[in-house]
Amino acid sequence: MSELPTSDRPVRVGEVSVGDELMRIAFHNMLEYAAEAIYFKDLDSRFVAVSRALATMMGREPHELVGLTDFDIFTDEHASAAYADEQRVIATGIPLLDKEERETWPDRGDTWVTSNKRPLRDLDGRIIGTFGIRHDITRTVNAEREAMSAADALALALAHADLSRVEAQLRTVLDTSADAISLYDANLCYQYMNAAAMRMTQDHTGEALGRTDRELGRDAAFLAIWESALTGVLATGVGCSVDFSVGSGRDLRWFASQLAPQRESEHGTPIGVVASTREVTELKRAQSKLAHQAVHDPLTGLANRVLLVDRLTQALLRMERQAGKVALLFIDLDHFKVINDTHGHDTGDRLLVEVGERLTAIARRLDTVARFGGDEFVLLCDRLTTDADVRVVADRVVRAIAEPFFSHGIELNITASVGVVVTDDPYAGGENLVRDADAAMYQAKERGRDHYQFFDAGLRDRAVAKNAVGWELAKALERGQFRLEYQPVVSLRDRSIVGIEALIRWDHPERGTIPPSEFIALAESRGLMVPIGHWVLDEACRQLVQWAPLRDPALKPLGVAVNVSGRQLRGVDFVSAVRVALERNDLAPSQLCLEITETAMIEETTEARETLEAVAALGVHIALDDFGTGYSSLAHLRQFPVDVLKIDRSFVDRLETNDRERQIVAAVTAMAHVLNMIVIAEGIETVGQLTQLTALGCDNAQGYLLARPMRPEALELLLRAQESAHVASSGAA
Repeated sequence: MSELPTSDRPVRVGEVSVGDELMRIAFHNMLEYAAEAIYFKDLDSRFVAVSRALATMMGREPHELVGLTDFDIFTDEHASAAYADEQRVIATGIPLLDKEERETWPDRGDTWVTSNKRPLRDLDGRIIGTFGIRHDITRTVNAEREAMSAADALALALAHADLSRVEAQLRTVLDTSADAISLYDANLCYQYMNAAAMRMTQDHTGEALGRTDRELGRDAAFLAIWESALTGVLATGVGCSVDFSVGSGRDLRWFASQLAPQRESEHGTPIGVVASTREVTELKRAQSKLAHQAVHDPLTGLANRVLLVDRLTQALLRMERQAGKVALLFIDLDHFKVINDTHGHDTGDRLLVEVGERLTAIARRLDTVARFGGDEFVLLCDRLTTDADVRVVADRVVRAIAEPFFSHGIELNITASVGVVVTDDPYAGGENLVRDADAAMYQAKERGRDHYQFFDAGLRDRAVAKNAVGWELAKALERGQFRLEYQPVVSLRDRSIVGIEALIRWDHPERGTIPPSEFIALAESRGLMVPIGHWVLDEACRQLVQWAPLRDPALKPLGVAVNVSGRQLRGVDFVSAVRVALERNDLAPSQLCLEITETAMIEETTEARETLEAVAALGVHIALDDFGTGYSSLAHLRQFPVDVLKIDRSFVDRLETNDRERQIVAAVTAMAHVLNMIVIAEGIETVGQLTQLTALGCDNAQGYLLARPMRPEALELLLRAQESAHVASSGAA
């Protein structure tokens, strides 16, 4: 029998891979800190993930529930019913909402919950299990039963012949109850109040008996709710729940009441109403706090993504009725990780709080400032009239964040990249606008950071094209579309080739050869740099070993330099990958040099240092690439096991025309030599540059003047020519 099509085949949760790191963080925080009892189950109704609130409800740790079913926790009767419900949801795809269930336990008393069970789907819409949220309503159910019991007891007492004896017994029960219990007649007059009711109404003499709440001068808002509920019970004979509040401000108090009809006989017409009331102010405050936490960021107190999207949706709905514009500014702090790594997370948190305060100061009263998590903020501007208004706001945001921050006497400087999207289309869709503003923000980063960028349709088209290229990039490695070119590194002392740098190229079947500048950043964002980097490392080592016979054994062996990204340094197996590449190709560690950019080194401070120290311990050289383009200092250089410093071409370009650039290169070269580093200049294109660098004491150089990047066979010819020249010169000597 042929295998079912992918869309029809049942899928287990274990087959689904969530690759997005942000989503994993959000999922972890939801399960760990949410007050709701949340669970996820597979197709066999086994728990695969639960919130800590649910685990606490069950008296266990979250990991102890994974793999269990309801049959391991509840009685068979309840577990069977729950299993049947979940299998029905899986089979039909129809959620089960607000079901009130009585949970029976083998080792404790029964509990009551309201349960919502929904189908769990993967990203393609296939059902892979169920997920749900449970709310414990045991206290509410018990309160309702107590009220009904009190009503039944009171009715029985009034019907009993020996009224005095029964009344004494009931009075003891009712007067010791913490709930305020009152009896109304058909005219809504008080017939009875227990001690708690008298305390609640501050009626210590019983003057309320025989009178209505209206006659007692109760608040009009309360009377509107209360009298309607009492008359409803009398008319229908059906009890109900009533929540109401009294007072205002700090004196606001909340109450919850259960109303039940009083009858002369079991099926008779109601002749009164029994009300059981308790104060729930603290519960309401707790619920209000939880509701606030659900839609606000705990660190800054700003709106979170949920509230922002809701308000954005409301703003779009308003535009259906009234023309206008809505703007969304997606704000990302530039190099925020440097602040955290350098000054600690407490300082980083204080900076985030102040960023939120500055954005709030810029926003109007009807705008919404939200924190999406990490160092991302969003400003929603509603009811705008022109794009010029948005430009003013965006400019204020950029300038406000660029102002120095001060924390415990330390001055902190940071900038922001802002993506802006503006629409007058009420049907644009909230999530679409967030996506477009995010895309514009990344465009702002690519254009140098510290400014804002408006979204346009072309940006969306480029994003779509980028996604298409991303998919092709993911397949390029297995399809053998990558190759390496090699650029010689030349000694400025004798112009001999002393090393080579491996440079990746992507031979696309339709677009031709694509340079790394057009796909490395995309590979980083898609999590593809680790496998690509491993391939580059192994291929460069393999090729260098093939060229070994071309080198005079009397000369120092050639070395190969391989570029390494910050993402690779964070990989847990990077050091192992380096070791394996060396051993597989029988290459000496001293012949391998790993190049990391200055920016990557700073942004990955802790992880980079530990990884690079482990690699250096193998005997591998470490080069700091593009020196002078980032934020490093002499202190940073001393923290890392760097033994090669590569001066960025931006300094080399101006050597012949700018004395200051020459002084900088001279100072950097001298500093590096003091630290026992080799200095390599990049981007040599003129004889004048070469002459200047030689005079300044630079050790090695590479650039188009000396040799362009070339295929392996071309470099082999160059190496053979150099070797022949060396042999000839040695013979002549």
